[in-house]
Amino acid sequence: SGKNIFTVSGSNRYLRFLTKYGDDVLIIPVIGNVMEAKLAERTGAKAVICEGQESGGSIGRLSLFSLLPQIVDAVEIPVIAAGGIADSRGMRAAFALGAQGIQMGTRFLASEECRVIEEYKKRILKAKDIDSIVIFNKVKYPARVIKNKFAMEYLSKERDDTSQEELIALGKGSLKLAVESDVDLGAMHAGEISGLITDVKSTREIIEDIVWGFSNDNYECANDNEVIDTEVSKYLKHKPPILLVDKILDLEPGIESRTSLKLSEDKWFFNCHYPDYPVMPGTLLLEAMSQTM
Repeated sequence: SGKNIFTVSGSNRYLRFLTKYGDDVLIIPVIGNVMEAKLAERTGAKAVICEGQESGGSIGRLSLFSLLPQIVDAVEIPVIAAGGIADSRGMRAAFALGAQGIQMGTRFLASEECRVIEEYKKRILKAKDIDSIVIFNKVKYPARVIKNKFAMEYLSKERDDTSQEELIALGKGSLKLAVESDVDLGAMHAGEISGLITDVKSTREIIEDIVWGFSNDNYECANDNEVIDTEVSKYLKHKPPILLVDKILDLEPGIESRTSLKLSEDKWFFNCHYPDYPVMPGTLLLEAMSQTM
């Protein structure tokens, strides 16, 4: 039977509220430290998403490589790794550290289905390893973005005497601007892993590549789609991994994004909602997963 799944922040005030629905609701909080993970487990979370500061958009203070094994040791519930993962190598590394699933966001920005403007995707492909920075620190909502005119000017203002109120006003609507029309004057949320992404693929291809690579240590890119379909189907049938699409893009500081998911038997359903925002490719991931199972 289908179940509703909610992802919330580790200290989110809705965490306790949602637990009153019992097993009808599965809660999977995004957490950034051990204390939040333990709190989530005590409150009734069914799993936690351990997100490192390598990720795009809103971030914590700890890297995934150091945080993940500490979270795995601290809780009994499944731990899903997020931040700095874009291919099967990242997935294998996460599983080696104890994760039971992965969540990706930035990789799906460079997908055919993602509804950001094409220039946004091109900037992701052009990004190098040192092309992301963290802004919004003074307004207490640090976010990792790709360097551009807006980001560098905002960072400069954070370093001078610009008030918090002015900084909040400057950041308002900056993500929406980048997504819809201007990648120079808006905030381009993306993770450190951007430098590893070199092409735009369909969500189906992205998932197939990761699952195939994860299940084959000597994986090399295959061009035989029939072989891929057969092997991926076989792998998923016996050992379906947990693959979560990230919020894709966090909203500007002060505005909360909401993601609802539905689980039915062995399939993950994704349905991402954003106030005044087009639906991102979460629902399309369902189609990609369904076609391979």
